[in-house]
Amino acid sequence: MLYLSHFYRKLTLYQRNSCGEHLTGTSVGPEHIKQTISALQRYMREHQHRAEYQNSPESRIPLRNLDIVKVYERVAAANEPARVKRAHVLKSKGTSAGV
Repeated sequence: MLYLSHFYRKLTLYQRNSCGEHLTGTSVGPEHIKQTISALQRYMREHQHRAEYQNSPESRIPLRNLDIVKVYERVAAANEPARVKRAHVLKSKGTSAGV
């Protein structure tokens, strides 16, 4: 399914610096995941009339109804306190993700 492959690729992306290089030790939060799902859902609605999607019944299933998407959202929400704590520790040490 085209949408889900894009979704998985998006979730594995980490933050990048100004040169486009991946920053190690960075991650995305649950809000980013929710925004990505919403953006893909909108893309699905706007492009469902295209020929490459008309013959794909999977393209008519809302992403939020899929179990794997629910799992990603639950795991991200559960990991958020630890992610925020790590971010605060890094900030207190003077680490900057934007450099």
